Amino acid sequence: LQLGELLGRSCTLLRRDRGLIRILVAQPLILGGLVCLTQFGAERDGAILFFAAVIAIWLGLNNAVRELVKERAIYVREQHAGLRSVPYFLSKGAYFSLLGAVQLTLLLVILQAGRIFSYATFTANDLPITNLPWQFFVLMLVYQGGLALGLGISALARGEAQAIGALPFLVMPQLLLS
Repeated sequence: LQLGELLGRSCTLLRRDRGLIRILVAQPLILGGLVCLTQFGAERDGAILFFAAVIAIWLGLNNAVRELVKERAIYVREQHAGLRSVPYFLSKGAYFSLLGAVQLTLLLVILQAGRIFSYATFTANDLPITNLPWQFFVLMLVYQGGLALGLGISALARGEAQAIGALPFLVMPQLLLS
């Protein structure tokens, strides 16, 4: 019961914030477009998949890093009124998973459109990882990892600014070490 109410509340808050919706939709479209502009060419499937994974991590981190810290006072107050922790965290996971599924679908649409309109020939199309359902599955797993990391940072941060400030320290080592 609590899970459904919390999930519904999160979705209602999102529907009311048109600016946030625009940003959440624009991120995968713009980032996917940049990958198309800079990476499509002969023998570039590996680079495209790499950047798609980096974008998935970024989306998960960016979506979640502020969430728990900004709701901490509300969470504590509602916990005193009977809110259980498990439904609260499950609702956050479900909400951000749905949001991530939409964002990753938009990203893959842009990447596939770039592939269709590209002059290059792709030699790795027979690999399972370049299959669209596999791409979505793998990117969703990567997104979930970023989401978990973002929620963890959000739970540990003392304020939103501290949580946002941690983003470069989370993303840059992944880029440099990959």
